[in-house]
Amino acid sequence: MPVDYIKAWLKNANSNKLENNPKFTKIFESYKDNDTGERSRLILEYNRLKIFIFKNERILLSGSLHYFYNDGLFNYDDFTYEKLVLTLKKVSELVEVDLIDIILLNIEFGVNINPYLDPNLIIHNLHLHRAK
Repeated sequence: MPVDYIKAWLKNANSNKLENNPKFTKIFESYKDNDTGERSRLILEYNRLKIFIFKNERILLSGSLHYFYNDGLFNYDDFTYEKLVLTLKKVSELVEVDLIDIILLNIEFGVNINPYLDPNLIIHNLHLHRAK
């Protein structure tokens, strides 16, 4: 299963429990909201997953499920459907939210192809790669 990066809303998540979970590294961040001015949010990180806790109590999860499965170390092995299901259960336990309350907003699928051109030729002729 070539699923990797996700973004999800953690419906019914408890921000206090998440914030006090010792597994997470805490980062406080300010950002500019064009509609309402400057805001702040708390970011919790663990094994390449990030949890964003906003002042309005909206809680988002983002990151690589594949990296998370491999303890944040790599994502180059086969990530089968069975591993995906196990990982989603582990994420659900970590954030203490039922699977049904993890609402997917964005999901990334990876596809490995064998290009008929030299991959370096493709890379060197890209107009934009990794925001550069």
